Amino acid sequence: MADSDSDVEEVEYEPEEFTFFDHKITVTTIAYMPLTVLMNNRSKEVEISGQKLWCGSLVVMSYLLKHPEIVEGASTIELGAGTGVLSMLAKKAGAKVSIATDHDIRSINHMTDDVARNAVDVAILTMDWFRPDFTEIQHLIPTTEKLVLLAGDVLYKAMLLDPFFDTVGRLFRDYQTATHPVTLYLCHVPRAGITHDMVVEKAVSMGLDIHAYEQGEWLDDTPFIREYSPEEDIVKARLYRITKP
Repeated sequence: MADSDSDVEEVEYEPEEFTFFDHKITVTTIAYMPLTVLMNNRSKEVEISGQKLWCGSLVVMSYLLKHPEIVEGASTIELGAGTGVLSMLAKKAGAKVSIATDHDIRSINHMTDDVARNAVDVAILTMDWFRPDFTEIQHLIPTTEKLVLLAGDVLYKAMLLDPFFDTVGRLFRDYQTATHPVTLYLCHVPRAGITHDMVVEKAVSMGLDIHAYEQGEWLDDTPFIREYSPEEDIVKARLYRITKP
């Protein structure tokens, strides 16, 4: 336990401001992490993914801000939110209710502080895809509401593919109606052996329709993606719209 406490103390976090078109948002990110701590966290499978902006989230942000009608008047749930920036931008773009979910307690705490810092009305909820509990979500979003699901770069471990889509499938079953179809916007960057083909095959096996956007639809005229993402991730990234017929 002492080693864990010292590791936490060595990692430095700080508020950092990011610009997304006309929006400026400040979130808590890792300012410094010693290599020894990084390797120790990896050996213990300690999550650090939520403490930085990832390419996949930036891609979804870009498309969402170019097409705010996607979320205007809708309720949104972000899965694996990490920093919560995508949920904050969804609210700014006109979402009626915006919920950011994550399983990592440090990410939950940082998001709670950051939505207050940015004065954006976003609900922060804990969500474990292996044992999902939708009670709080159902209190905030009636099943009669139009629902948009958001996820960026969340499939960074092979073990996450099935529970992620199981959680998505449950939300489709609970909220999809003839008048209010559910839509998932997912940007995947292949990591840990999870290829684009695997994502497509998983969606199709669940009876979902999946459409891949052309790169130019989310990359053109979007300086913040190149500013905040490595080129190798941009090249591999693919944005999907997933629906249930």
